[in-house]
Amino acid sequence: MLPLAVETLQAHGARLEKERQRKMAGGIVDLNSRRIKVSRNGPCPCGSGKKYKKILRNELKAFAANSS
Repeated sequence: MLPLAVETLQAHGARLEKERQRKMAGGIVDLNSRRIKVSRNGPCPCGSGKKYKKILRNELKAFAANSS
């Protein structure tokens, strides 16, 4: 009985992870999901492995260049 429950939970976790990755890749934002608090020096939630401040700085530069 227990192995079936473990397999079910693992399969559900795998489905959730695939859906999360699909949403991130497609730029889909789920407004009902919880917001993640990210510190400047923490890793970026996009999964790039870079610090959030470096990603944010590049986005702000690109926005400023497009605005003018």
